[in-house]
Amino acid sequence: MMDIIHFRGNTSLFLEQLPGKPSHNLLKMARQGLGFELRNLLHKAKKELNAGQSIKKDNISLQTEDFLQSITIEIILLPNTVEPYYLVLFHDKNQIVKKISSKSKKDDKDMLIQQLEKELAQVHEDMRTITEDQEAVNEELQSDNEELLSTGEELQSLNEEMETSKEELQSTNEELMVVNQEIINLNEQITEARDFAEAIIDTIHESMIVLDKNLRVKSANKSFYKNFFVTEEETVGNFLSDLGNKQWDIPILRELLYNIISKNSNLRNYEITHTFKDIGKKIMLLNANRLVQKSHGEELILLAIHDITEARSKALALERIETEMLKKDINVNKLRKTQLFISRILEDKDLTLNEKSKDYFNRIQVSSNRMQVLINDLLAYSRITETKESLSNINLNDTIRNVLQEPTLVQTIEATNTTVNYKNLPTIMAVSFQMEQLFTNLIINSIKYSDSNRLPVIDIKCEIMKGSDFLDDKSYHQISYYKITVADNGIGFEQQYAEKIFMLFQRLHDKQTYTGTGIGLTICKKIVENHHGYIFANSVSNQGTTILIYLPVSE
Repeated sequence: MMDIIHFRGNTSLFLEQLPGKPSHNLLKMARQGLGFELRNLLHKAKKELNAGQSIKKDNISLQTEDFLQSITIEIILLPNTVEPYYLVLFHDKNQIVKKISSKSKKDDKDMLIQQLEKELAQVHEDMRTITEDQEAVNEELQSDNEELLSTGEELQSLNEEMETSKEELQSTNEELMVVNQEIINLNEQITEARDFAEAIIDTIHESMIVLDKNLRVKSANKSFYKNFFVTEEETVGNFLSDLGNKQWDIPILRELLYNIISKNSNLRNYEITHTFKDIGKKIMLLNANRLVQKSHGEELILLAIHDITEARSKALALERIETEMLKKDINVNKLRKTQLFISRILEDKDLTLNEKSKDYFNRIQVSSNRMQVLINDLLAYSRITETKESLSNINLNDTIRNVLQEPTLVQTIEATNTTVNYKNLPTIMAVSFQMEQLFTNLIINSIKYSDSNRLPVIDIKCEIMKGSDFLDDKSYHQISYYKITVADNGIGFEQQYAEKIFMLFQRLHDKQTYTGTGIGLTICKKIVENHHGYIFANSVSNQGTTILIYLPVSE
């Protein structure tokens, strides 16, 4: 640009403002004869100088109105600047070559010619240098022009690529809109699923609460509020131990729940008895699992509380009745005589009965048979409850072999084309007849609930495992157990009924479709408990059921 940004000292001898629009351009302000020199020096300075270096030219003639004097011009490239700045120094030293007059003009002609010849030679040298520089610049410009052409072609290609990218972005945007709509639909489905789950939880009879890792209540279902006489305002956000005037301050429960988070354990049918100040004594079965909300890493506890107080009271009352029945030898023979007499009446060809009478007698016969089965089951249950027989070494392979040879069961197996697989079962310390009763009931139950679309198959297997792998009671963690599984391919049931099937007189199907008294699996559970074991059920509807029996390994 060559614009002057600062003047220092009196520069009027070398620079002057020309008529017209004001300008600070150095070359435009230079007095006659200096513009050319300044242009050459600045050109060399740009090409040759580094920061702090200088270049100068001496003996430059400067003619004023009355004098001809010699000056020196020096140019310095200033250091430490973002853009290059040049300091232009004019050295005149007050040296006047000669005062111009008419007398001296002739005498000075030769000297002026010599001076002009020197300047001309310098001009030629400067022009040669400038020409070379200009040629170099032209070559560079040619190269730059070629690069610009190449860049233009690249820009054209880039523009085409951008057009393609625009189309791809448009396509991607459309795909994102589809994905966004799918996400919206998925969120709606998640919301519906959550509402559905909450509706189910609020509908089920069992009390359920969700706790955080500090045992503070996050939520509870309606059954919890109803069964334990608390409100949502009194429950949500409070510690479990503070609910109902600290009625839930149960140390063993608190310890078990803390273990669910710290040890990643769970509770399975853990029975606890507690007397509440306001609602009295409760016998509860607790089931709990750890839940991890991956979205924000929060650990929660889902606690299900099944109140079995009433069922346990009924069971105890029933046991007392059964005991009395067993002691008094209830009139089973009188019931057998009734069955015998009805059979003779129905079989007597000489006795004429109308269809209505025959129907009544048939109903009496069916009811009597059901009563007989019920009494037999009750007596079996009472016998198991009351018997204190000693344990002996029992080979379970022999036990199941004996069961499968029982005539009635043989007929049932043949009629249903059932396959029973078993091998490598252990020898355990047990009561022999109870083990036979256990596997008889389990096999009969599997056949009863078989699927009509496939032949019944029952697999009985065994393995050894540690109590710590499935128990929550710490006192039994170091004991080894035989894990005996009885798996079938029957109709199965929903897992939520896994506890109900072991309760006395509890049935999942009507009596007309599937016969039975609802005592068989209760007897199984009692037998297992008599041997200090545990029994559970895992099932999938329309796929089958697996009964899991854990019996302690004798040392």
